[in-house]
Amino acid sequence: MHRTKTNKKSEVLKSTCTSEYPKEERLTASSSAASAARLIQLSSAIQSSPFGNCYTYSEEECIGIAEEILEADDFAAATREFLDVSSHESRSILKTAFSNADDQDSQASVSDENNEVLEFDDDEDSNASEDSADAYIQEGECELCEREMRLSQHHLIPKCTWKNIKQRFLSAAKPYRESNFKEVREILDLGDTLPEGLSSRTFTSGVSIKLFLASYTANLCRACHSCVHSNHSNKELAERYNSIEQLLADERIRKFCKWQSKQKPGKPSFNKKR
Repeated sequence: MHRTKTNKKSEVLKSTCTSEYPKEERLTASSSAASAARLIQLSSAIQSSPFGNCYTYSEEECIGIAEEILEADDFAAATREFLDVSSHESRSILKTAFSNADDQDSQASVSDENNEVLEFDDDEDSNASEDSADAYIQEGECELCEREMRLSQHHLIPKCTWKNIKQRFLSAAKPYRESNFKEVREILDLGDTLPEGLSSRTFTSGVSIKLFLASYTANLCRACHSCVHSNHSNKELAERYNSIEQLLADERIRKFCKWQSKQKPGKPSFNKKR
């Protein structure tokens, strides 16, 4: 399944780079799938998106991908497939593209999923940190301060590091199968201990590696989530603070969480850098 998606995406990118027609003519020719206005809006949204590898695509490549998305029956699913982004990220891209569109059909095709995004966008708790998946997910106990309250999802290995981390996992596949865990630790360079939950299945493909990284998370309250990101870069979090135990081993984070554990849920807290 992954191979099919990659091949189709590669074909789209190749066709945009080798097209014999000027960009303006291609925009006009695409009117059979959608209006040129919608195509321009979507291609611009893709090119300006901070998600996935969108920033690496040229203007021509963005137009080609936008054409394929607009020809699909499900815009959100096609956006996820071609841009390799999450459901939330695909809805955000579509919302950016169509928020000012006059075409009601294009808005209707994403309206149901966009309603969820709008609800999160209106909630100040959805902006807990730099982590792109930090929207409110559930009520429960924060894994750092242990308070019962609204929680957000923190990727213990931040998403922006996945591209480089993925290559390490691929290189560590063979020694892991051979149970050479010392070499695996050296290749991954994620601290003295391996991330919890690793198995031989994790290393079978790029998709399985990404699924592991996506599920390797912690549930944190907004205050603790912000504290984590304000004290360390994403690279530091990925390589040295990728578990709850390692986060609490940091004196600044530990002191903050100890203080935070005494605060009543809902009471404003001030996350000062220490």
